[in-house]
Amino acid sequence: LAGTAAAAQAAQLTSLNDADSSATGLKAGAGKAVIKITSAMLPSSDGFTTVHDDLYVRVLLLENGSARNALIVLDTTSVNDPTVLSGMRAIVTKVAGVPAASTLITVTHNFSSPHLNGTTGLTGTQLTQAQLYQQAVLDATSTAVTNAVRVLRAARVGYGTGTADVNVNRNVDTAEGWWLGTGEQLPSDKSVRVTRIDDLSGDPISILINYNVQSSVMMASVMSDGALPVTADL
Repeated sequence: LAGTAAAAQAAQLTSLNDADSSATGLKAGAGKAVIKITSAMLPSSDGFTTVHDDLYVRVLLLENGSARNALIVLDTTSVNDPTVLSGMRAIVTKVAGVPAASTLITVTHNFSSPHLNGTTGLTGTQLTQAQLYQQAVLDATSTAVTNAVRVLRAARVGYGTGTADVNVNRNVDTAEGWWLGTGEQLPSDKSVRVTRIDDLSGDPISILINYNVQSSVMMASVMSDGALPVTADL
C-alpha cells in the first residue's frame, strides 16, 4: 500500500489547462460524506457485525460553462438496485442541476461492506436493515453533493502515471480448471493513473486515482473478539 501511495505522489502531472479557466469555463467542486452505519443495520445479510472504519460517498462535479456532470464513487462492492441508482441521480439533479444521464456512479469494489442489491424477496429484519442502509447511502449522497456545489470554483486539470508492484493476476490453474487465486507468474497492470483537479491557486479540489486491484485485503478478516467488520479496505 505504501508503494501505491508513493507512486501516486511521484506521478508527474502534466497541466492540461495552464491558462485561466475563463478560456474554457472549467469549474469543479468535490464533496464527501460518511455512510452512517448504525447498530440497527447490523448484523446485515452479509454478516457484518461492527464498523472498523467509515465508508464514504464521494461526489465530483465538473462544469464547462454550458453543462454540468457528476461522478459519484461509493465505498461498496456493487450497486445492483435500480431504485438506489435512480434515487442518487434524482438527488444530484435536485441539488446540483445535473441531468440523470450526466451522472456516472461507480464503486471501489471493496469486499468488506454490505451489498446494495435491493430489497426484493427480503422480509422482516433483513428488509429493515436493507432499507436503512439504502437510506444512509442516499443521505450521504445528498450531503456530499451539497458540499460539492458549495465549493464549485474555477479549475484546471493535470494528469500523470506511476507504477506500483502491489497487485497480482488472480487467475490460477487448478485440477478443476482456472479459478481465483494468486497467479504471480501471470501478467498484471502495475500502472497507477492519477488525475488532479486544482483551483487556480494550485490547491487541490479532487485527486482521482485508478489502480487495477481488487479491494479484498480485509475480506473475511475478523476482530480479536470475533466480530466481522465493515471497512473501506485498501
